[in-house]
Amino acid sequence: MNISELKGRDITLRPLATEYIDSYIKSFSPDVQAAVFVDSPQSERDYLIEGIEKCSKGDAVFFCIFENQHNNLIGAIEIRPSPQH
Repeated sequence: MNISELKGRDITLRPLATEYIDSYIKSFSPDVQAAVFVDSPQSERDYLIEGIEKCSKGDAVFFCIFENQHNNLIGAIEIRPSPQH
């Protein structure tokens, strides 16, 4: 699936790209790290780079969420298959 952008009234979803990673990591506070069980910003950076690879293979969909008024990155959403048990 090749989606460039999904724009709504208040937010826009853009596929995860390398140019968004620094901004994403900058907003990745210790509270957020604890809430999502991430050890460090570097491990999240590695995960995002891996996420870009998965998206390019069609194994996941990962969007960055931008608010439209100032075009600030405010979050992300990842959709992937559930792990096989």
